[in-house]
Amino acid sequence: VTVDAKTTNITGALSDIKAAYDANTAGEIAGLGNETITVSDTGSISSADLNSLNALTTGVVTVTGVTTVSGLLADIVTSYSGNNLSGVITGLSDEAITITDTGSISAADLNTVNSKTTGVVTVNNATAVTGNYSDVNDAYAANTAGTITGLGNEAITISDSTGITVTQANTIDAYTTGVVTATISSNDIDILSSLTGTGNAYSVTVN
Repeated sequence: VTVDAKTTNITGALSDIKAAYDANTAGEIAGLGNETITVSDTGSISSADLNSLNALTTGVVTVTGVTTVSGLLADIVTSYSGNNLSGVITGLSDEAITITDTGSISAADLNTVNSKTTGVVTVNNATAVTGNYSDVNDAYAANTAGTITGLGNEAITISDSTGITVTQANTIDAYTTGVVTATISSNDIDILSSLTGTGNAYSVTVN
């Protein structure tokens, strides 16, 4: 039996609305695709589900009561992208965010997400953080400030092609108990002797 849905707005829990649109895709419901959507959840929602739902309608998706958004960093970046926040998805700005990645994450993406909400961004299970010195430093400084939480034992890879200074390397080393991989720009033995930490993977050219 196919149900023909003729409505301009759908309101409900994200999981229920997504189930309705999945049924529309499967042919069990017909007529959905251009409605405005109001997500009524007042707790946590999945960024992946929010993005999937957003792709199934040309209408605006409104999320006003949600307290936490959780998911992979890439999915959360999509949910909070400038294009979505300009009117495709509305209501996001003050939620706590939980990053569920268990591997490597981008410091630049983490900073982007942190700038999109006044809530705390939690990163509990990432094993590595990559990016240039500026982005990595910003992410861990935010962790120190408390707008990001959970960082402190990840491996860190600094991607600056020209390398970083000894002072910068020591700054990053102090942020984590994990291995720091970076190219050191200095080749002065006296300066290099001030490197802190042990077990890091530094590349140095000594003349």
